[in-house]
Amino acid sequence: MMKSRPAEIRHRANVDLFTAYVRKEIAPNLRTGEIRVLDILQTHKVKAAVEAVHAVGARVLYLPPYSPDFNPIEMVYSKTKTKTKTKTKTKTKTKTKTKTKTKTKTKTKTKTKTKTKTKTKTKTKTKTKTKTKTKLRRLELRTIPELEHAFGESLDWITRTDTLHYFQHAGYG
Repeated sequence: MMKSRPAEIRHRANVDLFTAYVRKEIAPNLRTGEIRVLDILQTHKVKAAVEAVHAVGARVLYLPPYSPDFNPIEMVYSKTKTKTKTKTKTKTKTKTKTKTKTKTKTKTKTKTKTKTKTKTKTKTKTKTKTKTKTKLRRLELRTIPELEHAFGESLDWITRTDTLHYFQHAGYG
């Protein structure tokens, strides 16, 4: 059973950081014959880190390359990222024009005759525009808890049907 602490790195990982982590946390907790599986990240392939694992009699195996197209987690991340980034704004403009014409004719003789004609025309035009704007930058998420909260809320957008489709697409169902 491995007792090493998981690394939480708040900036970009590099060779020196990873090597130090393997030497201080991973290697001391490995036993002879154990296998440590690592990602194919170049930082994980550094010779000094591999030698630290070999020094305690353990082996290193690397995960095979994968395609994000066949990884359900990547599909979920893609949807949450897209939804978090976009905000749809809809504007509706309505213009109404009304024209009224009135003609009045009056003839006078011994009898008075008045004729009035009224014509009314109404035209209505409606325009709807939908704009998509990037939302993530406008949200100004400047702390890790704010970002975690935003992505936590975005997981609510993943439906049961989405999940089934992601796994089927990845060849699991």
